[in-house]
Amino acid sequence: MKQLSFVVNWYFKLLPLAPLICMIDYYTVHQGFRKLYGTSIMAVAIAILLVKGLKNSKIHYHIFLGFLVYLYYIIWDVINQLDTYQRKGFVYDFITNPYLQLIFLLFVIDNLIIFKKDVVLIVKILKGVMLAAGVVSIIQLVSDPFFLTPSSISEFSVGAGLQENVFEVRRVSLFGFTGRMDVSLSMIPVLAIIVSFGLKEYNRIEYLYLIIGGIIAFATNSRYVQVAYVFCWFPVIFSGRFSETIKRMLLIPVFALLAYLVIQIVGFDLHGYIEERILSDSASTRVLAYEMLVRFFPDNPLFGTGFNMTDELEIAIGGRSSQIHVGYFAHLFSYGLVGSILAFGFWFSIQYRLYRHALKTHFWGSFIGFLTFTWANVTLVYYIIFTFGMALAFLFDKYYISEYEKQLKEKQDDAEGN
Repeated sequence: MKQLSFVVNWYFKLLPLAPLICMIDYYTVHQGFRKLYGTSIMAVAIAILLVKGLKNSKIHYHIFLGFLVYLYYIIWDVINQLDTYQRKGFVYDFITNPYLQLIFLLFVIDNLIIFKKDVVLIVKILKGVMLAAGVVSIIQLVSDPFFLTPSSISEFSVGAGLQENVFEVRRVSLFGFTGRMDVSLSMIPVLAIIVSFGLKEYNRIEYLYLIIGGIIAFATNSRYVQVAYVFCWFPVIFSGRFSETIKRMLLIPVFALLAYLVIQIVGFDLHGYIEERILSDSASTRVLAYEMLVRFFPDNPLFGTGFNMTDELEIAIGGRSSQIHVGYFAHLFSYGLVGSILAFGFWFSIQYRLYRHALKTHFWGSFIGFLTFTWANVTLVYYIIFTFGMALAFLFDKYYISEYEKQLKEKQDDAEGN
């Protein structure tokens, strides 16, 4: 068991280094985040089960719910003859399936004992990664938008013609090596952890990392990332007494003014950015998504169409969008009420659990981190939760709720002793 604990502890110490490790992997063996970190966490989970046994292991209800979602997706794939398992093979899909990897990750964290020295070390590493990512984003802004960007991401941008427009090109900083969406689904959780950890442990506002996070979010040209970045300010603004809250709210216009001055100095076309990006008509695709759902969902309400795009939907969209561009609507269209109740129930059970824990521990980093995912699917279609940032959010939630429960038990024991 000691050897297994050693392996588990090192896994989570190497997890915050995922962007750098995956960058090295990209230029060498090219396995990717899910094979490096996903397959290994599954092996660790199986080892824990074998050592502790099923009866002695902690298995929360949301793990069962997640497994039901995985089974539904398998049945959905087979019935609709998508041939995923014929192409990949069941074993390969099993060890690389992001939903299963998430389930095994949650199981490992639920059965893990985390020490303060470990979370302190992880935060230090995360700060180093954020500093490096900030430098990469600045280079992508002022020089090469595809600097240190995987070819799959840069080629997609070039194919879509995005590289011609500085207001449309997607800059993924250093996070593209762990996943195409990790500039949001990992960067925001990492920033939220750093900010919340500073407030919780030292009553310190991490201004430097908030600025770096703002640069990275701004550079992405993705509005949902920029909105998610604002979430990271909530603990800063509302964590203190009322007078402190007022003072911290007054910091926002100061930061906005400083940002405006920097933008003017570097000669960035702020007016053009607002006109072409912030106020662009791409928001109409979300209205279109609602219209398409209302029109086609009643045809297959229980189990969905079985496909992300049907001929009828493609004709109705008429080139105005590539798909139903809201994750929740697209899921209802494809998987129906049954699949969506399972999936949404799984997602929101995690969100609610993190919320309840945050109310007790006053550590909001994990809740905000996962909120990035639930918010993202309001404006795009992406259902993979297994990212290194989300994994760290779950880890910190486990640490703080364990500390809370330990302190509560000590108080109860003291009260009984008196």
